[in-house]
Amino acid sequence: MHAPDDDELHALTFTTEVEARASLRGRAITMRLLRPPFAALGAGELRVLRATERNGRVELVVGYERYERLERSERRT
Repeated sequence: MHAPDDDELHALTFTTEVEARASLRGRAITMRLLRPPFAALGAGELRVLRATERNGRVELVVGYERYERLERSERRT
């Protein structure tokens, strides 16, 4: 299986995480979730924000379409 080129990786930006994984089937993938600096729940689709390749592994930075801030009383302890 060939390594994805920059255009293929760029085309993954803003696709859903499910679509990105399907198009990268058979490749080693690392996923990192970008989160806000406050307690929140992700809402909407999980989307690819950045895709890079290094040493034969594709790294996907993903984030939700929006976040709903949790009030102090809603947080788990």
